[in-house]
Amino acid sequence: MKAQARRLPAAVGGERNRRLATIHAMVKEIGLQDEAYRDLLERITGHRSAALCSDVQLYQVVMDLRRQGGGRKVGGRPRADSPTARKARAMWISLHALDELEDGSERALASFVERQTGKLDLRLATDAEHGKVIDALKAMLKRAGVTMCAGIAPLEARRRVVREVWARLHKAGWARVAGDGGISGYAHATWITPNARPLDAFEGEHLDRLIALLGAEARQLKVGRRHASAGKEPS
Repeated sequence: MKAQARRLPAAVGGERNRRLATIHAMVKEIGLQDEAYRDLLERITGHRSAALCSDVQLYQVVMDLRRQGGGRKVGGRPRADSPTARKARAMWISLHALDELEDGSERALASFVERQTGKLDLRLATDAEHGKVIDALKAMLKRAGVTMCAGIAPLEARRRVVREVWARLHKAGWARVAGDGGISGYAHATWITPNARPLDAFEGEHLDRLIALLGAEARQLKVGRRHASAGKEPS
């Protein structure tokens, strides 16, 4: 079970830099002073500089800043936060984890929304236009092997993404143990879950961390189907 004992996936190169930039932007957005920011870093990671943090620690900092209200603006504008906007955003993040998108940022999502609707971002789109965006993202996910049927529960949607990413990593040779058993073992060995438990018992926080961490490994290994089709992202 070597996959479970491996080091956590690295957010290498540009991805690590984007994560650092995201942290600094959210710190500025919520108005944290330098000393308070460094206290937050030390509380979460044990370091007073983001440059010293591991990739997993940077992710944990991002999640903490989001809980404090960070990341709610796009290009200086408030971020859409309606149920349909959150659903579209979750799908976008899932596609990035599957390595079907080069950029999983809010700014990239806004560009996609503009191509679909002519509106600058989800905040300015109508309910009908939100539906158009969601349908397009559903189609992209289906082509990627993840079916999001009507009325699917949020946790089940995330489990489907985790299973597909893990299957791709297994096919690539990184994940040595296939299926839910491999996922559960990895999650426990990398402290995502405090104890061994079946995938169906994972909470939202566990699934979100898995999607982020496995997605980083998937992108590093270029497991996305887009690489086999000239690398062109759907529009």
